[in-house]
Amino acid sequence: MSVLHGLKWKVNKMLEKPLGRHIYRRVSRAKNFPVIQDDGAKEKIIVSLTSFPPRFSTLPLCLKSILLQSRRPDKVIVWFGNDVEEDTLTADMREMEKYGVEYRFDEQLNLKPHKKYFYAMQEYKDSVVITIDDDVIYPRKMIEKLLRKHRKYPEAVCAGRVHKITYTTDNKIASYTQWRHMDDLVKGPSYELVAIGIGGVLYPPHCLDERVFRADDILSYCLDADDMWLKCASYVKGTKVVSVPNASRFLYTMEEAQKVALCDTNVNENRNDVFLKSAMKYFGIKDEDFLSDKG
Repeated sequence: MSVLHGLKWKVNKMLEKPLGRHIYRRVSRAKNFPVIQDDGAKEKIIVSLTSFPPRFSTLPLCLKSILLQSRRPDKVIVWFGNDVEEDTLTADMREMEKYGVEYRFDEQLNLKPHKKYFYAMQEYKDSVVITIDDDVIYPRKMIEKLLRKHRKYPEAVCAGRVHKITYTTDNKIASYTQWRHMDDLVKGPSYELVAIGIGGVLYPPHCLDERVFRADDILSYCLDADDMWLKCASYVKGTKVVSVPNASRFLYTMEEAQKVALCDTNVNENRNDVFLKSAMKYFGIKDEDFLSDKG
């Protein structure tokens, strides 16, 4: 970690909680929400996420923060796998339906975190898909800022939070824990950046290799690490990642939802390293390939 990045990291950490609490108060106190309607715009914005029962109590606050965005999406869809039955949805979740939130069910599969992109990108192939996490309350201009960067770099994946892959002295990818986390020093699109789901990630249409949608291979190679799977699928398609640090630098993570946080397991047990290597093997990627920022 560079000195400049280290200073920014410390400042962000100092400000994250007080600013996050402000976001929480604003969203939790809101009583009325605009209904999502098709405004006839050519470019459709689909917000897509997934959830599961241990987070149903906090999910409505996440959804409210999306309904309150300065640039509202054309659709908000929550995807469930075969571990959720429709009659288990809470009254607060059902309340969100009258504002346009949709709940969809796959009774055959449970693709875990991959559900957030897997179905939406196939159903809305020509639309912009923004994936979010279900345990976060997002700042009001998150979508607006992602879209602003998308217009500047229309071929790139635009992410509110990114990590930069770092390397050992012999050009081997270093352990995930050694990467430059929440990097905002790389200003343009780069293969070395990895989009991290918590900050909101904008995917332009057709930016991923089609193998990303092979459900059997997801189950076999990378079920618990969608970020790594998506990184590899974007790389082989020739799609770079660009950071949008002002979109989600400060957000509110709901602590009560963290008891079942998959990211903690992946990071603390170094499983991200295993999943990245597995995805790279599947897509035929070598360690040094991510250094090839050309064109």
